[in-house]
Amino acid sequence: MRNPAISALLLALTAAPLAAQERQEMGNEPPELTDANIAAIVVVANQADIDNGELALEKGTHERVRAFANQMINGHTAINEAAGELVTDLGVTPEASEVSRSIHDGQEAARERLVVG
Repeated sequence: MRNPAISALLLALTAAPLAAQERQEMGNEPPELTDANIAAIVVVANQADIDNGELALEKGTHERVRAFANQMINGHTAINEAAGELVTDLGVTPEASEVSRSIHDGQEAARERLVVG
């Protein structure tokens, strides 16, 4: 394990704003999130940034844009790997929730607009 404290902090920092956003959008109490739900949120959110980096590599022409895209891909891949190590150590299997599905669906819709548009 690289650094379990950093991984745990990343999980917590990712979940808090997403839960607040979900509560605000739905106009109700924040969803009950388990460790498995939080793990899925982290994976989905980081995969979205990996996918965006790949799209930037595909469409970007400026050297700095492409360098940043590679940085995004490498950084978010490393975070997903660290999260994977953490959930393995904890014996947790990521489990989708309304929050992770919302992130995934929003990313897919945005990506479609970028690719088609």
